[in-house]
Amino acid sequence: MNRLEFFKEMRKSFRDTLKAIYMPLIEEDLDKLEKVTEHVLELKWYSLGYIWSFTSKIEYRYINGIPVIIVMEGESVQVFSGICPACSNLFVVSTLYSTSKCMKCEREYDFKSKNGDLILEELLMKSEKDELFVGFQKR
Repeated sequence: MNRLEFFKEMRKSFRDTLKAIYMPLIEEDLDKLEKVTEHVLELKWYSLGYIWSFTSKIEYRYINGIPVIIVMEGESVQVFSGICPACSNLFVVSTLYSTSKCMKCEREYDFKSKNGDLILEELLMKSEKDELFVGFQKR
């Protein structure tokens, strides 16, 4: 082993040692920051179910009396409000065509092409041990 290889190995080992020491501290700080954020925003988390329990790519569910649209694309999951932000009407969701429409505003959104004139409000979501949760602000 020449000097250059030795110093490269030393730098790599030093970086790995620092990661091993500081990662638990950073993760603990991130957990604290997440709890403070939830408290300030007054979030309450509701279970959507386990990720393997979803039967289709788009599902329309009521969580604590609030309609939500769950969109799954491979490993990616997004949760949208099922209420139109313009007129407060419920969306009609077609899982066959992967679309959502507000019957009052006549606006529509296509989940496959990700375009349309309907504005969807994305909700906060987190995952813990394959269980999905959606966050709502306390009323």
